[in-house]
Amino acid sequence: MLLLTTAGDGEGARLTGARDVAVDSAGNLYVLGEHSGTVFRLEPDGTLDTLFRNPFFGPTEAVVDSQDRLFVSMRGLTRVLRFDEGGQTQVIGAAGDGVHALAFVQAIAVSADGVLWVAGRDSDNVFSVSKDGEIEQVIDAAGDQHGGGLRSPRGLALRAGILYVAGDDSSNVFEVPLPEPTAGAGALAVFALLVLRLARGIGDPNPAPRCGR
Repeated sequence: MLLLTTAGDGEGARLTGARDVAVDSAGNLYVLGEHSGTVFRLEPDGTLDTLFRNPFFGPTEAVVDSQDRLFVSMRGLTRVLRFDEGGQTQVIGAAGDGVHALAFVQAIAVSADGVLWVAGRDSDNVFSVSKDGEIEQVIDAAGDQHGGGLRSPRGLALRAGILYVAGDDSSNVFEVPLPEPTAGAGALAVFALLVLRLARGIGDPNPAPRCGR
């Protein structure tokens, strides 16, 4: 069954150069048109929405995280956009982490904890973007720092605690250990409250009687 054609939404937003697709937990299908510069959402009931339209910038890669947020890499813009209920937001651009630049986004991936991974083909590096928006370069052209350089990273894959990076021009693959997850702010807040309650004696099942004045 044909779902979408070059006619796009029939209102001017066309689909040419269908490059990538992704699906969220609700069954919404996201379709990227690289040449037309369009991002569509096709809902299970057949409703078609145009989320992005700019013929000068080609969306190339799409991933959906566990919260059904859509991430799309824009090759012409050298940036990654996030689409959610609040609209679209840039999560990383050509400035990279502010110290190391990002050039020509070639691949993106998202881990189960919501961290986004972005590979820059022309900048020979990979960045992580946390759920809070913190950006960090995790590997660069030096590769393993022992003579194994990374050039033109083109593929990313994840499994528990490991990021795999494929270097196209360097014809190699790197294994990058990921940092161990830390306790979230919610868990720390509960712990702090428990300590405070115990310190005040609220947690004592048989508190000492108070003396009246």
